[in-house]
Amino acid sequence: MIDSLTDFVLTTAGFELFILVTVLFFYNTKNKQNRDLLASFFLVKALLMTRWFVFRFKILSYDYHLYLLIVTSSLYFLLAPTLYLYVKSMCFKKYVLKAKDWLNFAPFAIVALYLSFAYLFYVSGVSSKNQLIYKTFDVYLWNVFWTGNFIQIAIYVVLIFKIVRNYQSGILDKYSSLEKISLSWMYSLLLLISLHWIFIVSRSLFSIFNIVSNDLLKIVDLFSISIYLFYVTVLFFKSLLRFKDFEGIDQAKNGNRLDQEEMDILELEVKRFIKEKKPFLKPALTIEDFSQMLSVQPWKLSTVINVRFKTNFYGLINKHRIEEAKKMLKDPQMEYKTVLQILYEVGFNSKSTFNDVFKKLTGMTPVQFKKSV
Repeated sequence: MIDSLTDFVLTTAGFELFILVTVLFFYNTKNKQNRDLLASFFLVKALLMTRWFVFRFKILSYDYHLYLLIVTSSLYFLLAPTLYLYVKSMCFKKYVLKAKDWLNFAPFAIVALYLSFAYLFYVSGVSSKNQLIYKTFDVYLWNVFWTGNFIQIAIYVVLIFKIVRNYQSGILDKYSSLEKISLSWMYSLLLLISLHWIFIVSRSLFSIFNIVSNDLLKIVDLFSISIYLFYVTVLFFKSLLRFKDFEGIDQAKNGNRLDQEEMDILELEVKRFIKEKKPFLKPALTIEDFSQMLSVQPWKLSTVINVRFKTNFYGLINKHRIEEAKKMLKDPQMEYKTVLQILYEVGFNSKSTFNDVFKKLTGMTPVQFKKSV
């Protein structure tokens, strides 16, 4: 029963992956690199599932296609680097793959070469006198393979989480509204794919060391591929929504500095402009918009906000939006206005965001605040 269910889920996942890859390669978007990296990630997994399918249902035999079975295992080492480059391309604006980025695929090439040597060593039938060579290419072949894969996955999971964290931090210095650009959903998906990878590596290690029963291994397989099926479906549709209007942040550049006198002048100018012009009332205000109003470079404005106001652009703008909302909620002449009307007037685009920020800064919801005055 478990075998049949696992076969069905694996076959379904493989079929879905090929459909998603086809859709992505023909999907028209301005960010073709981002699209192609995501499609490549899906394609690698689709090829691995095809590999499983043709050997599972004996379309190809183990005896006559052993080299193909062994060497194509190296495809596992393409998954993490490809996902990493996709996330990096999505998070950083105008990111272009550089020559050094191709070094991410060096482990794949090394492992493919290693498995080729292992196959040649096996089919030659030559018993090596060197025990280290014998154990490396025969006895401990899959132990080395899966340990290396696990280490690679662990490294890339950390790198991907770091990129997304830096992005989430970076958008707070650039945008005043995050509804369409936040990557909070990515954290949940990364946890899912990490769990899937752990299942894959653990299942293989358990099998090698005979730690668990075959029934348990089958259950792990079923859970693993079910998680992946859900993961790729959500990732695909979330990514499609962002291909059209999603814009990443600029990569950090070191070396820019402001002297104290310049910061003093700009700090006063920011305070004056906010008080007199109320730029925060503009929905979806960005630091580029604000810097143009002040005729100053964005990085200078961001530096002053971070250093002198002890916050980020998102925090500064929304703090003033809440202060404006409090004035309106306390004003008897504004009593006829609903909370929903007020939140839009002060520059918010979302009721949930308005409520969250309001409660964070005042300790009360807008409705509670209105009743208390």
